[in-house]
Amino acid sequence: MPVIRDGSNDAIDVFVLQQFLVPAGGWQVKVDDFLHQGVAAIVKVAGSSALHTGQSIAAASSPEPCIPTPIMPKRTRSLAGTGDVIIESGSRKTVREASNAPVEWEYPPPDLSPQTLDWDTWQGNVPKRAFDPLIFARWRCWKEYGTGVAGDLLVHLISGMQYVTGINEPPKRAMAMGGILRWKDGRNMPDVHSTLFEYGNIPVYVRLNLGTETPEIYCFMGSKGILELTEFSATYIPQPRVDLSPSYYASGFPKRMREAYFKQWHQEHDPVPGQQPALKGISYRSVSWDEVKPHLWNFFQAVRTRKPVVEDAVFGHHAALACHMANESYFRKSAVYYDPASKSIKS
Repeated sequence: MPVIRDGSNDAIDVFVLQQFLVPAGGWQVKVDDFLHQGVAAIVKVAGSSALHTGQSIAAASSPEPCIPTPIMPKRTRSLAGTGDVIIESGSRKTVREASNAPVEWEYPPPDLSPQTLDWDTWQGNVPKRAFDPLIFARWRCWKEYGTGVAGDLLVHLISGMQYVTGINEPPKRAMAMGGILRWKDGRNMPDVHSTLFEYGNIPVYVRLNLGTETPEIYCFMGSKGILELTEFSATYIPQPRVDLSPSYYASGFPKRMREAYFKQWHQEHDPVPGQQPALKGISYRSVSWDEVKPHLWNFFQAVRTRKPVVEDAVFGHHAALACHMANESYFRKSAVYYDPASKSIKS
């Protein structure tokens, strides 16, 4: 059975590409071939992990599914020389108004009362408030009890981004904004939360939105093209890397100069009729990256072989820390940074 491998012949864990059927003749993907020197990315809503930047991913020429084996990602990663990188994360699908189904966190409270729930113990050490079954059922909506969209959704986006880019460290800075723009039901956690992170020299932009349903997409943008990962597919969209039309600024040239420029440009660049080039893209489809079986298989293999999983405690700590920084920035209304010496978030 073929195994996805990197350039060092070590098997890598590629969640999004799990169970892909390899086309006849086989295929090989190298992320840097698509994206110049590293990965320039717009990341929209993500679930599990995808590709390691710079690694060759090859599968044997067999129609059998590709079964990955986990390895430990790099603890640290130098971001020098990776080129321009922008990572953006999109909104989360939440609204189901057409079917009148509950939206994110708007869970109906169970049949609760002070006789069936130890309300004081559940509240812990936060300022005490009167019994409210809605708070118990919708605890993510209040900062006293939960971490909002950052703790619920952002952590998945950040962990996926970390894996794709090979980053395993906390962000240097975070700047967040947003507000309670739709669900004005007494909550104090935002329903729209946008955060700009700084990882080395890479800006990572994340958007979380409880008011609009959108698909889940990762989109990595580089000078050679776009690599788009969705819940079910991986698609490479090439960039031509040449001018497809005369310079826009030539419209401001004097008439004689402009006409001469346009004439020369078209003579040198226009394709022969009937021989226009067609850029070749690549697209693969698979099962959902939220499919439970491959994830369980990955975990069981780690238990059996004692090989470390990708998202270990350190990896998870770095992802969670980014979420706390997003919340701290939102409530402080200023940029924040992580101080490793004091292990605290500062403004």
